[in-house]
Amino acid sequence: MTEPLSPDCPPCPHLTASPETGDLAIIAVGNSLVAGDSSALILLDRLSEKNGVCKFPVGIYTSVIPEIISGHRAFLILDAIPEDDETFPFSLIPLTGAVLDNRSPDSPGLRASHGLSFMDELRILARTRQTLPEGYFLGVGSKTIDESLRALEQALERGL
Repeated sequence: MTEPLSPDCPPCPHLTASPETGDLAIIAVGNSLVAGDSSALILLDRLSEKNGVCKFPVGIYTSVIPEIISGHRAFLILDAIPEDDETFPFSLIPLTGAVLDNRSPDSPGLRASHGLSFMDELRILARTRQTLPEGYFLGVGSKTIDESLRALEQALERGL
């Protein structure tokens, strides 16, 4: 997997235009070499192309998230979640200031494989900007990729 913003993987046009020109950035975090950790990347790959939606399979390169977010009106971070009884069905969790201030990625519904990494990137960005674009988190279980894909497609049709 190449770094998501390298010349080998051209960025969306919103990253080179004025800030917040794109509609929605969907950012998938995960390790494509580990089956249980790649569910967000698989879901993003299967997601049909939509007008106004830019897809970023960042993989393990969470340090590029602030650059991606800065060029979009809103963002959605997808990451793998554990497969257990506490895993909730499809739920978009708003990434509000209160969620960002919680140092633990284990808050209900935000039990993500790379939670510390992307949450730290968001916290740093929040401290350097007055406001963050509207943001959400969606946890994806490896056994529920198809169900999550259908629910996400419907949410995008409704305007998220």
